[in-house]
Amino acid sequence: MEQKDRKEFAKIMTLLNELFGDSEKPVNDIKLDFYFKAFSDVTLKQFNDMALALANTKKFKSFPTPAEIREASEGDAEFNAITAINKLEDAIDRIGGYTSVQFDDPVLHAVIEEYGGWPLVSDSREFPIDEWKRKELIKVYQGFARRGTQNVPDRLLGLKELSYKAREEEYVQKGLVYEGRTALVGDYEKAFEWTKKLSSVKKAPLELAVGVKQ
Repeated sequence: MEQKDRKEFAKIMTLLNELFGDSEKPVNDIKLDFYFKAFSDVTLKQFNDMALALANTKKFKSFPTPAEIREASEGDAEFNAITAINKLEDAIDRIGGYTSVQFDDPVLHAVIEEYGGWPLVSDSREFPIDEWKRKELIKVYQGFARRGTQNVPDRLLGLKELSYKAREEEYVQKGLVYEGRTALVGDYEKAFEWTKKLSSVKKAPLELAVGVKQ
């Protein structure tokens, strides 16, 4: 989340306080700051989805901790899929297909590859994500999550890098080196937790871009 999301975040926290806390004691600024930092790695919509999952599945006698809010949704396969597709749509809006990307979720890489790769999936003209396509993506994600992922690329190449690779030999002979960057989508530590297990070597440095925990 970003600072511009803070006002809406505060509203969600107030609702949670009415459900699980003490409505007569508003959420103070110190608590609001703490929770806002604790959920800095998710989007506002993702946090709202967590709050909804919490309200629908858990009962607390006191205000839930950040860990309890996350735990309420982590066991829900559909919620995980929805969260992942939200992350995909956010990356499409904020990065686009020109730049190579790396998500913190290998299952999401598998889904994107299934549909033809990052440039195609990120092109709203070729791959419009309407209500029906979104439902389809959620189901496909759940399928990959159940089956597991194998041979998933640790980076999804954008148009710029693909264009270079198409003429790489020619460029190398001319002494031209690809200097593009890879946008990291999600949590930095989670991204490397799974990519470090792969043998492929990243040729482009990572750039902290979307939803990254600082």
